[in-house]
Amino acid sequence: MFFNKSLQKENQRLKEELRNLWQVQESLEADMLRMTLDQEGRIVSVNNLFQEVTGRNLSVIQGCHLMELIPHKPPVSG
Repeated sequence: MFFNKSLQKENQRLKEELRNLWQVQESLEADMLRMTLDQEGRIVSVNNLFQEVTGRNLSVIQGCHLMELIPHKPPVSG
C-alpha cells in the first residue's frame, strides 16, 4: 500500500514537472525564432515566428543549407 502511494505521488510530481517544461517550451516557441538543422546544416524546420519575421516560408527554404540564408557582402574596394 505504501509503495503504491509513493509511486502515485512521484508520478504526480513528474507530471507537474513535465507540464512546467511544456509551458517553458511553448513560451520559447512563441517568443524566439527557431530553426532546426540536419547534420549537414540543411534546414529541416522553422517555427511560425521565424517565417513571419524573415518572410521566408518553410516550403521554400526547407532543405536549403544555412549558409544560403546569409546575405553575401560585396568586397570593399579601396
